Amino acid sequence: MRKRHKMSEETKDKISKGRIEWLSKNSHNRLGRKHTAEVKAKISMASKGREHTEETKEKISMVQKGVKRGPYKQRKRFFRNCATCGEPVALRPCEEKKLNDRGIKNIFCPGKNGKKSDCYLSWANRKKIDVPCSYCGEILKISKNKINETNFCKDENGKLFSDCRTLWLKENSKVVSIPCANCGKPVERCPGNICESGNVFCNRSCHDEHMKTKIEVECACCGKTLMRWPSKVDRQENQFCNNICNAIWLSINIRGENHPNWQDGRSEWTYCEVWRDEEYKRSFRDRDKNRCMNPKCWGKSKKLVIHHIDHDRMNCGPSNLITLCASCNKRADGSKRKRKSSKVHEVFYKRLMSSLYNYEYDEQQLSLLEAVNQ
Repeated sequence: MRKRHKMSEETKDKISKGRIEWLSKNSHNRLGRKHTAEVKAKISMASKGREHTEETKEKISMVQKGVKRGPYKQRKRFFRNCATCGEPVALRPCEEKKLNDRGIKNIFCPGKNGKKSDCYLSWANRKKIDVPCSYCGEILKISKNKINETNFCKDENGKLFSDCRTLWLKENSKVVSIPCANCGKPVERCPGNICESGNVFCNRSCHDEHMKTKIEVECACCGKTLMRWPSKVDRQENQFCNNICNAIWLSINIRGENHPNWQDGRSEWTYCEVWRDEEYKRSFRDRDKNRCMNPKCWGKSKKLVIHHIDHDRMNCGPSNLITLCASCNKRADGSKRKRKSSKVHEVFYKRLMSSLYNYEYDEQQLSLLEAVNQ
């Protein structure tokens, strides 16, 4: 480490004297200098009656118009005339671009403190119509698309819910007296202010007491008495002991015509009348020895299903029915979306049935299907 050199007293005096001389010469260049009151008064007296140069006059005029000057160069501004008074309004380049993109032609003088200017309000009220208030009769200016059967004055904040509207509703609305759901006292309410449950309360305390106490309700399935919160009773008409009672009630009541997906008993695929006979189906399982007849079966499922070879469920003849496992049947039925693969399954099973049981099929049709599949 290099040791710090110690200065002598003579050198220190020379440095201090040099600093004092430099400050005396360059005192006008000091930053943050504050003038006394006397100096300020002298400067103001000297500046009175002084004539500005042309450059300073241009700068002052640009500042008054709203054009600000940057540290190095003057910022670019666009000017448009106000639509009502015609005075020029300064715009930034980004604002000018937005107006051109949106196709806005009318521009107005800016307002003070974030409020709309008088130029804009006078332009906006030019197409409004004089309409009297439905309660006090004061003339209002309303645009054509906002005129209703009843028009009212606005508040100081510009909101529609003013005293005129409340007083008019008290005089003209049909008030209904309904007993309180908690204490039973009659309460006057408008029909539109009554909720779907029909519960009305005197005040907030009655509402809180009613919601804290449980109500006795009967189970819709077994009829047992249950204790439930009023909020839950208001949401659901039918209450149940548990999920078992709910499932039993749904299986009895939500079926047939009561089901939301009911379509007059029609379905996309209708079977023939013989298909309902279980013995008829069992005869084909016995014929096929209770096994999947697909020689290329994957063996994933043990469940046996009777499959329609030509995918026509009205054709329930012996030559059109074959026993398959659930996976093979799903592959054959799921391929109906792809017509080519469905024809492959149809030709394959018809050839198989003709070789096993000597069923006769149309050879020309089979050869055409094979040619299409190739």
